[in-house]
Amino acid sequence: MRVFIPTTGDMLRLESPWQFTVFSEHRNHEFIKAASIKNQKGGNAQSWETVEIGTTVIERSSELVVDRVYIRQGMNDFDSVTFVVASCNDRPKLVGQRFWAKLADVNLIEAELVARNQPTGIAAQAAFKARLKRADPKEAERLDKQAANKLDLKASNDVIDEMQRSIPYAVVSEVLDRMYGALTRQPYYRSLNGLSCRPKVSESKSIDGCRVRRYAFVSWYSLSSVDFAEVTTKDGVVLNKRYLSTDEMITRVRKAS
Repeated sequence: MRVFIPTTGDMLRLESPWQFTVFSEHRNHEFIKAASIKNQKGGNAQSWETVEIGTTVIERSSELVVDRVYIRQGMNDFDSVTFVVASCNDRPKLVGQRFWAKLADVNLIEAELVARNQPTGIAAQAAFKARLKRADPKEAERLDKQAANKLDLKASNDVIDEMQRSIPYAVVSEVLDRMYGALTRQPYYRSLNGLSCRPKVSESKSIDGCRVRRYAFVSWYSLSSVDFAEVTTKDGVVLNKRYLSTDEMITRVRKAS
């Protein structure tokens, strides 16, 4: 017999099905729902109670990550190990779910250690669900595009924040004067200088499938908003940035509805 005590972050791959007793306790509630476990013991368990409700089985080849090990001298009734389901081919709904089992049941697991330092805690659920999605080629492609878009958006917003600090006030003022008259100009200056008027991306347009052009706008009060800059990015790198001309700004004014 070889003794093995796992640490948090260890990933175990089951070499045979594992049957264990399930307790209705608040930390297990989401797992119980995802696994569709019915109360086999009868009665109604209250949310604050720890009540045995029956058993369930996690299939062979499923992967579990050790999330917490709780063993304290003189408190044997509470000995337990908490796991996060990293993969479960037959029941994908379980992926990312966190649950605990009594140490006596955990000692019945037949598994091999396949990885260390895996995500635990709050980050684990999102990490393992994302991995499950990436197993689908179409979903993986969508997630890659989503990640690239976030990089481009961050790069654009960083540049737009910079450009706002040196925005050509005379040009914007001319736009406001021509659209609403000179009375609008002073409130707009106060709003912009007080940083209560933040620039935002108003439009994104793909170019050649690999570059993205974004327009930034500022708004004043509830009158409308106007684009003032154009930023082109590719894979999170800024390729081009420029302020729009007065005429371009006027054609891109959007009045509030």
